[in-house]
Amino acid sequence: MSQSVEFMNALKKLLKLKGIVYQDLAEGLELSLPSIKRLFSTGDISLNRLDKICEIAGIDFTDLLKLMELTKDKSASHLTEEQENFLSENLHATAYFELLVIGYSPKRIQEEYGLTQAQSHKHLRALDRHKLIEWLPKDKVRLKVNDMIRLRPDSKLTRILKEKGVKSFLNHDFKGELCYQEFMTFMASKESIKKLNTRLSTLLKEIAQEGLMEGKAGIEGESAAVFASVRPWRLVEILGLK
Repeated sequence: MSQSVEFMNALKKLLKLKGIVYQDLAEGLELSLPSIKRLFSTGDISLNRLDKICEIAGIDFTDLLKLMELTKDKSASHLTEEQENFLSENLHATAYFELLVIGYSPKRIQEEYGLTQAQSHKHLRALDRHKLIEWLPKDKVRLKVNDMIRLRPDSKLTRILKEKGVKSFLNHDFKGELCYQEFMTFMASKESIKKLNTRLSTLLKEIAQEGLMEGKAGIEGESAAVFASVRPWRLVEILGLK
């Protein structure tokens, strides 16, 4: 995919996230609606107009370039065995690291979770030592992994997160406008189940990518989780027949 196409995809996604429609751009740029649609279909947008679009969207041009990187299909980061072992033995550091990954700054973590600067620096020092982050001056942080991390399925950390995380996550009434739960059993061919797994994987990547874009664009977000699982299974396995 060419950089111009990636750029236009990032711009379109950003405008959608901001709730900005072509009619808004037509009014802001003093152009007709067909002219705006033509600009976006051809990708032939001058720098002056692009600056104006960024102004309408409320972001800097440099931010848009960063967002373009998020639209690329990135492979998930795989932690080393040593990194996973460290996180499995230091669960507070793991929680701190997860907040950094989703976009929290050390200052925000301290304020929202009541950490002292010394406690925060302890986590930053350890995460930096294990090459999970780069701890920069003035408590700035650069991740040394990308925003999507995939753990080894047989690792100690995976087992801990399954035991603690899944149990805690499912122990909820799932009521409220931001909650959703559905459990279903079905019959399907092996090929259909494989296709379902692929579709779920793609959907989860898109959800994560959109959330990262919203954060980079300065859109206030709510931390959430999705638990998706598919396997051959029958209800009789837990209920029995006699």
